[in-house]
Amino acid sequence: MWVFFAQVPMVLVGNKCDLAQRVVESRAVAEASRAYGIPFVETSAKTRMGVDDAFYTLVREIRKHKEKQSVKPRKKRKCTIL
Repeated sequence: MWVFFAQVPMVLVGNKCDLAQRVVESRAVAEASRAYGIPFVETSAKTRMGVDDAFYTLVREIRKHKEKQSVKPRKKRKCTIL
């Protein structure tokens, strides 16, 4: 399943980090993000904590992805006139 998503820049974002009771532990999510090789950012829309960081992290991932794509040599295409 994750083979297809390897070509898409991703960031795992955990919301509502301002709440005392958590449904998912931060440690478990951090381990999962390391296993999949994607960054993890905790956010709170209520306090705006980490929201900017989530967007900046996604932009960095997109830039890294574009750099990897630009390194690949393009195939020369033949001109075909019909």
